[in-house]
Amino acid sequence: MSVERATKSGFALEAQQKVHNKYDEVLGNQLLSWIALTTGEVMDTSGSMENFVALLKDGTALCKYVEQDPNAVLICLSSLARKSEKLFGKPGLGPKEAAGEKRQWTEEQLRAGDSIIGLQMGSNKGANASGINMGNTRHM
Repeated sequence: MSVERATKSGFALEAQQKVHNKYDEVLGNQLLSWIALTTGEVMDTSGSMENFVALLKDGTALCKYVEQDPNAVLICLSSLARKSEKLFGKPGLGPKEAAGEKRQWTEEQLRAGDSIIGLQMGSNKGANASGINMGNTRHM
């Protein structure tokens, strides 16, 4: 990919600014401080976006986590990959996230549901522990 790109304008500029405005410098500061604390690396922990990207771009700080617990890194990356299609428009990995199915209930259906007692409310029917005598003597 070429690094010589035209500057963004119009809708692309608005979209880029919207993404950049979501960046939280306080959270960036907290994360960089946590990374420095847990890896033992000495780094500038100011939370500016430029500093955050510069410190994590080469990957050396993140490699410290791979050395400590590769399975945890694997799980985090797979969860990121699962969300990548929705968040970044990139191909996802793993199962697709289910889309919620919105139900439309009529007033009559809602009133009918009020008269039904669910088994979770308490019922003496169904499976129960009566007749269990494990550990007891056999009474004849």
